[in-house]
Amino acid sequence: MTEARPPQTLLELLLPDGRADRSAVLGSACPPRLRPPSTSGDGEAPLDLILLAPDDAESRRPGWLAQAAATCAARLSDDGLAYVLVSPRRRRRISSLLRDEGLRTELAIVHLPDWDESRHLVSLEAAAARSAFSSIVPLRPWKRRLAAVVLGLRGAGLIAAVHGPVALAARRPGARAPLSWLGSFAGAEARGRGAVLSCSWRPSGPRVVAYLAAAGAGPPVVAKVALDGEAGRGPASEGARLRRLGPAARRAGAAVPEPLADTELRGSALLVETRLEGRVLAPLLADRPQDLKVVIRDMHAWLLRWQRSAAVPAALTRARLEREVLAPAEELGPRLRGGPSYLAALAVRCAAAEGTMAPLTPSHNDLTMWNVLVGPGRALGVVDWESAEEATLPFRDFPYAVVDAVSAVTRYRNRPAAARACFELGGEHAASVLAMSEALARAVGAPPEAVELSLHACWLGHALNESRTRRAGDPAPFAEIAQWLADREATAS
Repeated sequence: MTEARPPQTLLELLLPDGRADRSAVLGSACPPRLRPPSTSGDGEAPLDLILLAPDDAESRRPGWLAQAAATCAARLSDDGLAYVLVSPRRRRRISSLLRDEGLRTELAIVHLPDWDESRHLVSLEAAAARSAFSSIVPLRPWKRRLAAVVLGLRGAGLIAAVHGPVALAARRPGARAPLSWLGSFAGAEARGRGAVLSCSWRPSGPRVVAYLAAAGAGPPVVAKVALDGEAGRGPASEGARLRRLGPAARRAGAAVPEPLADTELRGSALLVETRLEGRVLAPLLADRPQDLKVVIRDMHAWLLRWQRSAAVPAALTRARLEREVLAPAEELGPRLRGGPSYLAALAVRCAAAEGTMAPLTPSHNDLTMWNVLVGPGRALGVVDWESAEEATLPFRDFPYAVVDAVSAVTRYRNRPAAARACFELGGEHAASVLAMSEALARAVGAPPEAVELSLHACWLGHALNESRTRRAGDPAPFAEIAQWLADREATAS
């Protein structure tokens, strides 16, 4: 019986079953992020995935490409995929060689920003490419307009022929379609030729979101796969959180995905959900900074309605204050200047608040503008609910959302400066943010001490997540915001 391990490279998701039991790499130029952690191509057993990635010397060596094409034809399994990464000038040649060996090169996939990073894999099937470049892949306005013009002129073939980081996928005639696994979970035929894979690379392993259209009159769907196999399942899964929190969020006026299947793909957590239509707000705000006030106003209005409708009065317990405030502060304390003093000040605040009545409200916990869309009629859509909670301190989402929106205007060049602009006396947005914060507090009946502790919980939580996932040398904007809070607390005392 085959071991139920998660897929180990995002390219496995293109296969009909979402996994390669046996794989091999031909050539010396396969990017590390695309290479399977271990190949299993020894012997003569058929291969489910062959990565053909020659360096320049191998490509120029007489007979090398022809031998590689022959190896693909001889070793590829019935439903296997040969994934070819060669320079534009050699694509026609390798396609011809594969065709002569009986394989069909029928899929071209552009890797953005390049093969090494591979954050987005966009099928150059016209409908998928248009959708990707209009609403999924973040592009500067002129690049978005250029892509629309080129695709409108049926230029996908031209992109496949001349653009640098484009891969070719070859299969045997009659092989099952790429991404067929999605149809069995979504209850719809998967259109593998129209897929877009969007990848979030993390130290713990990549997360992949597959966007594609369902057949017939069904809605477009999104499949989210955690390749490390460690994402939450059961009550902790994103699908379960959506079922619990989605109805109230929708009643408050936001579009929220509907979970269609909350299951596993070969041992890895898999969520299939409806896809929301609209423009992602992060790049939109960078292109249209004049929309900032309207975006903040709309976000605030939705949060007010959602949290007011779901607020539950409760006594603040020591356990809750430990979990949301003191434990993150204790873990981050050694990294902060004046950390012990900051932790002591928070302990005093928590001791004073313990036992007092305050509303507990739902929190999305990752309300970045990358997770908020604006659809027809300026309706908001909110995605990525994997960190959401049903009952938290009442002021966790708004501070993060408003600072993220201000940061998005400058393409996130200085998130700590955005936090000061929103919450520091005299800051550019401080007066309006204070008024909105007070309106939120009144709406849910939150006392001042709960609001203040919520602010600390918000930024400590994000700083803690950052510290656990960032790589050495990466910027640490949330740690800087936590340091600002610690300095502010020291000044106040």
